[in-house]
Amino acid sequence: MNTIPVTQRENNPTSIVVNVRDYNDENMSSARVILIQAKDETILEYDRPSSTYYTKDIQPGTYTLRAEAEGLKTEEREVTLQAGQNRVITESGV
Repeated sequence: MNTIPVTQRENNPTSIVVNVRDYNDENMSSARVILIQAKDETILEYDRPSSTYYTKDIQPGTYTLRAEAEGLKTEEREVTLQAGQNRVITESGV
């Protein structure tokens, strides 16, 4: 997973899209992807047509992005999101 920035609710909505792949480089629809900031957690929704996890209207700041799936290693990365930023991340090897 790469370091990425997250946004604020001004007039510039921010979003994040995460593509989770297993060790065989296959898309994973069974993962749980979470953005964590202090005690707040946002669980990303899965979009079947694009095979990605996403959320919109995120406040700017630094987050921990966690991708986990039963029976596989949990991955965590720090991401920093800026106002109005729309980021796409690929997490491989979960």
